[in-house]
Amino acid sequence: MGTLKLSLQVEREESRRDNFTTLTLVLGSFEHQKLLACSDLPISKNGSWTIQKQLQFDWKTANVDGGEDGGRVVLRLLLDSVRGLDSEIILALN
Repeated sequence: MGTLKLSLQVEREESRRDNFTTLTLVLGSFEHQKLLACSDLPISKNGSWTIQKQLQFDWKTANVDGGEDGGRVVLRLLLDSVRGLDSEIILALN
């Protein structure tokens, strides 16, 4: 098993539209985008804070589908209330 440890710094200003949103973390393999792990994180307060999260995944599946250079995964951060703010990070498996 592999473990991806994340520390996210969140800063959220007061919103008139909603008091609650969800940040979805999706970890996938590099070549064929197989789902390795997924987690929803509720974000319901204004201000700044740090979120600590660990995603566990099948190391063998991730490594086999890691691409030509070997050993890469893709982490996607999806925020449900803000269109166009999604992010993608390519991480090397070490």
